[in-house]
Amino acid sequence: MNKNNSLEVIKDCTTYIKNHLQDTLTAESLASRYGYSFYHFCHIFKICCDMSPGKYIRLLRLEKAKKDILSGMSITQAGFDNGFETSSGFSKAFRKEYGISAREYLKQNKESEVLIMLHVEIKTLQSQTALGYEIPGEYDSDYSKSGAYWNHINFKEYPAYPEGIHDYGEVGLWTHPDHISGELHYFFGFLTDSTEIPEGFHKVDIPAGRYAVFTIKSQETPEKVADAVRNGWRYVFTEWLCTQKEYKISHQGMCFECYQGEEAYLYLPVIDL
Repeated sequence: MNKNNSLEVIKDCTTYIKNHLQDTLTAESLASRYGYSFYHFCHIFKICCDMSPGKYIRLLRLEKAKKDILSGMSITQAGFDNGFETSSGFSKAFRKEYGISAREYLKQNKESEVLIMLHVEIKTLQSQTALGYEIPGEYDSDYSKSGAYWNHINFKEYPAYPEGIHDYGEVGLWTHPDHISGELHYFFGFLTDSTEIPEGFHKVDIPAGRYAVFTIKSQETPEKVADAVRNGWRYVFTEWLCTQKEYKISHQGMCFECYQGEEAYLYLPVIDL
């Protein structure tokens, strides 16, 4: 595989998709357009964008439809104008992706004040230790849904942070505590240099490596912080990764969120393409 040529192909492909959301778009037709076999095209698209072509197309259509709805377009028209053949199909896809109906979304007008600061830096991190809670949860591989999962948790049911342990911010991430069953748990806790593990707490070691660090603009309420974080992850996986010429996601690190004061940061492990 010519790596540089493949990157250029996927970059051109994502631009083509964005400009043709109203058209019939399939992985098969895109593979044919760029002269690849279906399997090979899906393989390189997954490497570059960390999702399938079909999922990428669906997310972009839904994001565009959201903006159209907020701009005053009718919900039905927004669905049709963004490649959904039926209003029921659009409604089902919208609710599946965002957890609410398009009508509820319009009423709440969530994104009018949920802004993210698209500032990114590539940083090399040393390994870090976090102490916190392992919480059973309903994980979704789409980080735009499972991000900021702490917003669903009643922390009064868990022990308070111990006194006298210096922390460097709080982190949230999904981890595999059970290597036999593969069951995912949500972890939320604090970064620390302490070697003691208090009763009721668990330890997670965040691997060293290079990370793309995205800064989330401070928000007024925890709910708005959670929305901004989820929108931030959506941007990372639907926009930033797919336009990269230098980096791709590394599966040796961990995707995690870090909260320090009023700022929130998204950490994406990356390696050179």
